[in-house]
Amino acid sequence: LPVYIWHNRLMYDSSQIKKYNEIPWGGGFGRSFLDEDGDSHSLYLMSFMDSNNYVQPIGGYAYIKNWYLDEQKDWSVGLGYTLSLTARHEYNYIPLPLPLPLFSVQYKQFAIQGTYIPSHYNDGNVLFTWLRWHFD
Repeated sequence: LPVYIWHNRLMYDSSQIKKYNEIPWGGGFGRSFLDEDGDSHSLYLMSFMDSNNYVQPIGGYAYIKNWYLDEQKDWSVGLGYTLSLTARHEYNYIPLPLPLPLFSVQYKQFAIQGTYIPSHYNDGNVLFTWLRWHFD
């Protein structure tokens, strides 16, 4: 469930920020498993309203290296990457590769995850976050 798109205020003119959507309504689903080290491997599809209020689909593979914070392995933090394809309105929805870093904070089946999309001044430079529930 996408929840927030934060545009880095140091990388945008204030007039640009006012034009952007920061609530990315949408949703997604995926399939994941934990390997023998407790790291997550996922295939996913998601679609959401981008900063300009256009639909943006994304899908791909995600890997997150998890570090568990308690003996029961209820809490974890993780870092990883995604190798994905997306499509945006300004490129006529032509599929574009989008490798990105990932972070995760998880409690049991619930996680807050996100990525940072780097770019140049007045473009990109957003922190995109979503919530994830893992059904066993």
